[in-house]
Amino acid sequence: MPEIIQGFPFEFYGEVYVAYLASDRQFYISLNDICRGLGVDARSQRRRIQDDEAIADKLVNLALETPYQEGTRTQEVACLSLRALPYWLGTIDARRVKDEIRPRVILFKRDFAETAWFVYRGEILPPEIIAEVDSYATPYERELAEMMADFRSLKNKLDTLTGRVDEELARVGLSETEARRQGIPFEVTRYDLEDLDRAIADGDNTGFIKVLTLPGRGRILGAAIVGSHAGEMIGEFVTAMGRGRGLGGILGTIHPYPTWGEANRHLAGAWRRAHAPAALLPWLERYFRWMR
Repeated sequence: MPEIIQGFPFEFYGEVYVAYLASDRQFYISLNDICRGLGVDARSQRRRIQDDEAIADKLVNLALETPYQEGTRTQEVACLSLRALPYWLGTIDARRVKDEIRPRVILFKRDFAETAWFVYRGEILPPEIIAEVDSYATPYERELAEMMADFRSLKNKLDTLTGRVDEELARVGLSETEARRQGIPFEVTRYDLEDLDRAIADGDNTGFIKVLTLPGRGRILGAAIVGSHAGEMIGEFVTAMGRGRGLGGILGTIHPYPTWGEANRHLAGAWRRAHAPAALLPWLERYFRWMR
């Protein structure tokens, strides 16, 4: 089973999807996520792909962080290669689906594969091949290609930005401004380093960690750290995003004490507390009081 190297979130008509670069150097996307966007049954579509010899080997299982109860868990998820995406979408007959989802199916068949291709083709094809392909492109396709090339160039520069002014600065993924500009819903969790024991012991407890996640879920859209050792601490968020893990996975990871990396676990704990089931807390309080 291929392993995830990095995940690349992108927006398609108001919904956020993630393309995963795997260890076999292929890009994959969750079949469940696409089927949910389409409004079609994922199980039947999985059988359809497995029965089609042309693309059956393009459907693989990847270990992804998925929502579970109040947090997340890692499980194997069926993912389809982006190379097989246009073929599979072409097998769905828009005339045979329910009326209420027909416009959505047509939209996906027309635009989704093209959007994903232009965003990530720079990771697959060498520049000279892309230039050759673009020489035969329509004006619209050339405009889209230039826009996506600028997007990829800017994203590569900003994905991990580490420098030093008075404190260190490190960032990965989306910022609040970028998320608003793209219309992506998000919520922010913040942890101040003034409360971190290692920072207090080192006499350098100025700074904070801020993470953007999808509302109500632990999936990480972006992270920023200002403070000492930011360039080292950001690595855990880069790995988590690349492997499809969320804040629940970071919270469940053992962090030695006292270390700077423990700040990441404290932030994940703050996110978990903010999403604790309020109705259940009084019953838990009674239970633990009784257990004493």
